[in-house]
Amino acid sequence: MPETENPRSYVRVVALPIPTHKGLKITARNATLYTCEFPTRREVAKENYERRKFQMTHCGYRSFNYKPYQSLGEVYLDERSLILDALGQSQRGSVGLRDLTNQV
Repeated sequence: MPETENPRSYVRVVALPIPTHKGLKITARNATLYTCEFPTRREVAKENYERRKFQMTHCGYRSFNYKPYQSLGEVYLDERSLILDALGQSQRGSVGLRDLTNQV
């Protein structure tokens, strides 16, 4: 793989932009995994249930046939933009399908 396509050449080594569990109680752990007390398992299960219910009734197999499909997010045609945006390191606006169609 040429050096220009290697992600190590343009990805900075920084922490991910996700909330930390530092200072919160741990309910179970082993050598590689741990379970934090917040959010509770009941809250996570309820959130997953509501998301799945919404997807099944509005976006998926049992949705209305007269409603168009909804977009799940940006379509990246450039792997560099995809990697940087997934890691929260995009410096400029993401290059998506809409950006490329406006250029043509």
